[in-house]
Amino acid sequence: MRRVKIAALTLSVVGLVSFTTVGAAADQVSGQAPFPAAGVRTWGGAHDCGLIAPQIIEGAFYNPRRQVQDGIQVVADVAQFRTRNSACGNSVTARIQTKVCGFWGCTWRDISGATWTDRSLPANGQVTSPLITGKLRGGTNSYRLALDATTNKREAESQPRPGIIGIVRETETTYSNEIKLTAG
Repeated sequence: MRRVKIAALTLSVVGLVSFTTVGAAADQVSGQAPFPAAGVRTWGGAHDCGLIAPQIIEGAFYNPRRQVQDGIQVVADVAQFRTRNSACGNSVTARIQTKVCGFWGCTWRDISGATWTDRSLPANGQVTSPLITGKLRGGTNSYRLALDATTNKREAESQPRPGIIGIVRETETTYSNEIKLTAG
């Protein structure tokens, strides 16, 4: 099952996955707070792969920004998320995307990204990604961060009662705000 949701400026709960957009608006470049430092914090504790307690991945978005690295203009962003009762095949993928328009309309294309698998996700903890960067296109273009969170979910048949319980994979994709950045 795949669900697609758009993140809001305030915390919005989307099933068992929730996301928050953090940081200044795109036109407030001089007042932006720095991105948080990369790292993984773990709080330990048991996990049951979603058999009893639900698996929860909560994330925060920072709006993509234009930066200069080694004299080259790039679009940069970080992903930050917390896990509860995670592991057992869960994964999170953060992708910086740009909107590309042509004769047949517009579509979002991935320009850079990072993935965390169950081996790099804490069962209970927080992950802050290293800086994710991609090439800044010439002119003014739209950018966003997409976050795919794949977890296990219990599912049961309604007939025959009480139903057969199984574990299924569920991926929810959430997007940061669309930000226009200008190369220059």
